[in-house]
Amino acid sequence: MVVKMFDNRGMQLLYDKESKRYIIKTPAGTISKYDSPRIAWAMYIYKLDMMVKKQIEEMLTKGNENI
Repeated sequence: MVVKMFDNRGMQLLYDKESKRYIIKTPAGTISKYDSPRIAWAMYIYKLDMMVKKQIEEMLTKGNENI
């Protein structure tokens, strides 16, 4: 049974009770699995941060093109 722990902007941190592994699922469909909750949490924050930075850079680039 998979339990959703966090969901922010489509980035999900899940926990699989059967295999006792943490799963990160990105909006692009990429799935990563981790045994340690600390590593899973750190990677979740890192991936979420990188995704948001990329979105901001794209918005700024589009804004500069319109000027």
